[in-house]
Amino acid sequence: MTKELQLPVTVRALKRDASEEDVEALTTVLVDAFREGNSLTMSSPASIEKGLIFSDKMTSFLVGGFMELLPDLQRCQVKSALIDGKAYVSELEGVGIIGGAVWFGPGQDCTGTEEQRSAGLNQLMESLKEKDPDIPKWFSETFFVQYSALALGALEGPDYKLASWHCQLLGVLPSYQRKGVGTALVTFVEADAHKINGLINFCLETQTEGTRVFYENMGYVTRGQAIMDSPKHMKETSPMWILSKEPKP
Repeated sequence: MTKELQLPVTVRALKRDASEEDVEALTTVLVDAFREGNSLTMSSPASIEKGLIFSDKMTSFLVGGFMELLPDLQRCQVKSALIDGKAYVSELEGVGIIGGAVWFGPGQDCTGTEEQRSAGLNQLMESLKEKDPDIPKWFSETFFVQYSALALGALEGPDYKLASWHCQLLGVLPSYQRKGVGTALVTFVEADAHKINGLINFCLETQTEGTRVFYENMGYVTRGQAIMDSPKHMKETSPMWILSKEPKP
């Protein structure tokens, strides 16, 4: 079996005052990373016309199937991390940003402060509500209920996640996947986390078998699994796994 090429990438953390160029480059990477994969039956005509396809169903659930809103979803998570979290990029000389990740450390959350919510999430929710008034109800009565039940069983409640480094997003441009870019990102983040917080736990969610195996190969352990329901009009389900990594002293 031929060994896959390991690209000579450089990983860095974006600063809080990151340039709009970097924010948009990272957003584009995270959109494209979730655009490749199995095609979905999408309820948004605009999305169908554009022929958008995505690697996991949960991505489509979070924007109600209206995939033209995916850039807004990814951008608001990047901006949230720049306010109270960490955003990382992986760069290849002569190409630019080809991978990226959004993480939140102990006590941090993607929607934890009004400043974070005002950095794009509130606007996204308004856009979703305009397209389907039932989307906010799905978030409160279905998604968060199912996720909380999964986290309670897998991580013994919310305290574990809040005391850990949590991976919100990680993606690599499709043409550069399986070349060590994702591994370089995770390795850099873990080293950064240990530098900031000492020995610390890590946790994350994933919705595809391939990414679950990727994280397991990096020492993460699957703690639980659930089947998540889509917004009602989509009539879909998606698996979700929770994984964690607990470094030994």
